Amino acid sequence: MSLKILQAGLQTTVQAAPRTGQRHWGVPWSGAADSLSCSLANAVIGNTPDAAALEITYGQFSVRFDTSMRFALMGAPAPASLDGGPVAYGEPVDAAAGATLTLAAPAAGVRTYLAVAGGISVPSFMGSQSTYPPASLGGHEGRALIDGDRLAVGLPLANARAAVIPKSLHVTLSDHWRLRLHPGADVTQGSALHRQLYTEVFSATRRADRMGIQIEGPELDCRRDDTMDSVPVFPGTVQVPPDGRPFILLCDAQTTGGYPRLGHIARVDRHKLGQIRPGDRVQFLEVSAETARRAFAAKQETLRDVGLENALF
Repeated sequence: MSLKILQAGLQTTVQAAPRTGQRHWGVPWSGAADSLSCSLANAVIGNTPDAAALEITYGQFSVRFDTSMRFALMGAPAPASLDGGPVAYGEPVDAAAGATLTLAAPAAGVRTYLAVAGGISVPSFMGSQSTYPPASLGGHEGRALIDGDRLAVGLPLANARAAVIPKSLHVTLSDHWRLRLHPGADVTQGSALHRQLYTEVFSATRRADRMGIQIEGPELDCRRDDTMDSVPVFPGTVQVPPDGRPFILLCDAQTTGGYPRLGHIARVDRHKLGQIRPGDRVQFLEVSAETARRAFAAKQETLRDVGLENALF
């Protein structure tokens, strides 16, 4: 079983579960930028949530199914057609051998996920099949796909059980993102910086990729100590460099950083970062660590009710 990439688009990579347990070696997580949408696409066709799928950035993508197979789409709703007929999101679709799936550009969001029954078959590297292009690790030859690439597809699970995904679990796309943020170690409670962080509205700039998203707004009152040591950072960490324009770190982010940490996006909201477009507004909502844990547990419980307790990474 295989498929052929006819038009790879701006950036299409193979992504699966993150590469955890390696950050002490300086190896980033990688994995799907919107892990929830990727997991749901897999669940729709009976794959495990961590099966390797295609992450398609801004659409403009087409693929030919060399053999008949079942697939599903989730994430940014790029208009999709299979041999000219419309394709719904969040539902299993059967493609005949030789059929071509085409995606246009999405009107909202950034990344669309294409999962196929049995998953994309690529080698696992350091515990994950996910691609980390900056170091040419994982995925298909460690790189973004190009026109003409052919990918092997695994065999569907023998006892595969497709999940029915309620609309309430689909990622709600917006141009104004309200993200729960726990204050960082370098923000003093009640300070001018603390007040700015939770009262100002920021805008995402064009400096955005799988490593991070730059946001800008009023100049932040953040006095940096030039002797500050590098410290561990993670996807979801918000750092501010000397120019005062913060970065929200994403799945391919570095493992350490030497800029002040404004806070950390709550895990329950972290998957949303993969869908923020340049020009979108970003607003931070202060949340305590305990409240963030409860919110994540509640979302996990909702996912567990439909058999998807492992859908969020």
